[in-house]
This record gives sequence, structure tokens and C-alpha cells, in this order.
Amino acid sequence: MSGVQAERVSGAELRGVLWDMDGTSTDSAPLWDAAILGAAEELGVEWTGADQAVIRGHGMWAVAARFRKKGATPNEGAVVSRIERIAAMLAATSAPVWLPGVREMLIACADAGIRCALVTMSGREALEAILRALDPGLFEVIVSGSDVTEPKPSPQPYLRGLDALGLPAASCLAIEDSVVGVTSSVAAGLTTIAVNAPSTIVESDSLVRWPSMAGRSVAELRSVHTSAAALIT
Repeated sequence: MSGVQAERVSGAELRGVLWDMDGTSTDSAPLWDAAILGAAEELGVEWTGADQAVIRGHGMWAVAARFRKKGATPNEGAVVSRIERIAAMLAATSAPVWLPGVREMLIACADAGIRCALVTMSGREALEAILRALDPGLFEVIVSGSDVTEPKPSPQPYLRGLDALGLPAASCLAIEDSVVGVTSSVAAGLTTIAVNAPSTIVESDSLVRWPSMAGRSVAELRSVHTSAAALIT
């Protein structure tokens, strides 16, 4: 058994879960869609459903780069600030809600001593506005798009979350919903559960698909984690 495999086996107990936010934990994806469309209208950028599909799961800097490619005159930092300002305003008036089963699972994880982190590419200002309407205390660690230099699909956001938790990937799971997010979490060494996910995301040794978190239990999380650990013993 290699050193990496030995570490994977020794960390087989599930100790942490790292969650994506938009479309995974909360229904905040429409809020971001509206904020992006609002910014596009303000800046005179023609923004289509095809553009929205391309940037799904990416951080706001990727959105800003696409704005620039389509003729936006402010620099990318100004575009990001504009989108996040609109998103924060929308969150204050029409707050997102937890997706089915997520809040219950977060509470169950806390009761079971499993630590949870939020790893999202949403900017800090808008993220705080969204979480104020929910329950930010359910996450021990929060990593936002403002906290990394390489957004998803780079593994950096999840590696930052693992570092903040002080846990190895071997003892954790990730919960994601997009191709970009799954690419990031798997590259960070995390067995990943894809929920509400497109059909292009297929199961593998490192990836399990669930329709949603509704009705799921901590025992099922542990089963996914244990099964993944057993594959390399």
C-alpha cells in the first residue's frame, strides 16, 4: 500500500463535509442569474442563456471576463463589484432559502460531530447578505470567491477549506452540483456527492450522484465515504 493509500485508509472516519452553495445548498442560483442580467443591462452587454450556461459554476471573475469579451468597458474588478452589489441588494429583498434536506443534514452533521464548511465562488459581500437570511452558524468555515486566487475548477477553493478545517481530504466529502464544482472537489482529493446535477456528471470511484439531499441521512453520507475508502484498500 502506498503512503497516499495508507493516509486514505487511516482517515476513513468521516469528519468533515464541504458544501457548495448556489444550486447545491441554497436556491441562490436564480439570484446570481438576475444580478448578472442586471449588470449586463446596466453596461449594455447582450447576455443570453448560452452565456449563462457557459459560466455556470464559475466565479464572478470568469463572468466579468466574458462581459469584457462581449464589449463591457469597465475593468473586470469593476464588473465583479457591480454584479455583487446587485446580488447583495436582491438578497436583502428576496432572500434565497435552503434546498430540500440541506438544513436538516447540516444540523444532523453537527449533532454527529461532523464539521461543515461552505466553499463557494460567490463574493464575500453578496455571500454575507445571503447567509444573513439563512443560518451561517451551521458552517464552521466559509471560503468565498474573495478568498482565493484560483477559482473553481481549480482545487484551490476546496484545499483552502480543508486547510481551514484542519482535516485531510481522506476524512471528508464534498457536495456539489456543477461540472466546474465537481472538477474542483475531485481534484482536491475529495470523494464527491453530486446533487441536482446535470446528466453530463457521471458516477465514478470518486463521485456519487443523488437527486437531492431530501430525506438523506448522516448514515448515508458515512456509507458513501466508507465505500470510497474501501476501493483503495
